[in-house]
Amino acid sequence: MNKLFKPKYVIYFIVLIWFVFYLIYANKFVAFIVSDEYSFYEADFLSYDSNSEVIFSLSNVTINRDLKETLSINGIAFCETDKDNSNKRIELILKSDNKAYAAKMPVQYRKDIYLKFSESSQLGGDYLYIACNLPTIGLDEGVYELYVYVWENDQNYGIKKTGLRFLKDRNGIKRYISSEAKMLNIPINDIRYNIDNVEKVDDGIQILGWAYIPGKDSKYQDVYIEVNGIQNKVYKATSYYREDVGTFYEDPNLNSSGFICIVPQDAVKDNDFDFKIIIDNKWGNSIQLDNTEVSEEVDDKRIVINEKEFLGSIDRIFKMNNRLVVQGWAAIENFDSKNIFPFVQVLLEDDISQMFQTTKMERPDVVEYFNNSLYLSSGYIAYLPENINNSKKWYIRSVIKVGDEYFAGQYIDSSTLNIEK
Repeated sequence: MNKLFKPKYVIYFIVLIWFVFYLIYANKFVAFIVSDEYSFYEADFLSYDSNSEVIFSLSNVTINRDLKETLSINGIAFCETDKDNSNKRIELILKSDNKAYAAKMPVQYRKDIYLKFSESSQLGGDYLYIACNLPTIGLDEGVYELYVYVWENDQNYGIKKTGLRFLKDRNGIKRYISSEAKMLNIPINDIRYNIDNVEKVDDGIQILGWAYIPGKDSKYQDVYIEVNGIQNKVYKATSYYREDVGTFYEDPNLNSSGFICIVPQDAVKDNDFDFKIIIDNKWGNSIQLDNTEVSEEVDDKRIVINEKEFLGSIDRIFKMNNRLVVQGWAAIENFDSKNIFPFVQVLLEDDISQMFQTTKMERPDVVEYFNNSLYLSSGYIAYLPENINNSKKWYIRSVIKVGDEYFAGQYIDSSTLNIEK
């Protein structure tokens, strides 16, 4: 008998062929074996119609390094409706240039979220919350954009781009790093902006917010982030629809003002970097703005501060660029916040205090919550030296200046704060 056709060689040959096929189709094979009730399936993106605005907020988007390359997503999503929505469904869609995948999400009952949004929005019910782990191992390679589709009923449904992008390659799935661009020689002019979030993601730093040039249509603009880290580089941000900005300011030219940029980790050292927002508008001036210098310290020993309660809160404190970034708002009831100048005061060990100026920011969310436009300019952001956090115990509070008088509320113990890394 020919040696080539001995049983053991035939078995070796079959195993070899099987192994080659496994290497080629491993992801599809694993996806089939570990398929879940909630998984991505191929979809026709053009079949998703829209006649209503989708209101959404994704509170968590995490990529898990497990066998399934799971994408964990939590958040809320709804369209306003005055009809029954007992058959409501929410889908997440990943779309590349030539393929789309959709996943139907389990919609959960959340009475607390319903009570919060029912004051300002017309809701068909209190099933608003989504939380799910979605395997991505079976997806084809490519760059994908994430969309949210909400179907409340036959009358109200819509689809919206989230601004989040992902890269799927042979190494798995990860957040898509923004592409590098040429350095831009741009004059400093007026700009309106808000940084919603700065956080570390898989391979970089994600900067999320909105920005526009007053009087110019944002759909004609490109947003860039200039990073001064290990070396100066510019990265082009991804623009996305922010109808909430246009609606609040009653200006449809602002509907395309949203942006998201992921700066690669190797462009910064130990997360130590400054950045500028740059807007290049095809029908107007380009803009450049510094926004991360350490806040100027104020000599509070020469100031008389009166204890007085006022509206406001310190919303969050996080570390960035060897600084502690403090975001919050402060207002006096039924008083125009344009005439309020906020500060941040820190009390260290041995009763040593430091006070810092802040940069004022607009807070449409505060206006919406209190239904009072006087609070629009109540927001602030401050950049404090990070060594403040080296103290074993320290306290922080907001201080406001109205005319020639200073007022402050109670100090907050830093140990009760969740200082984000």
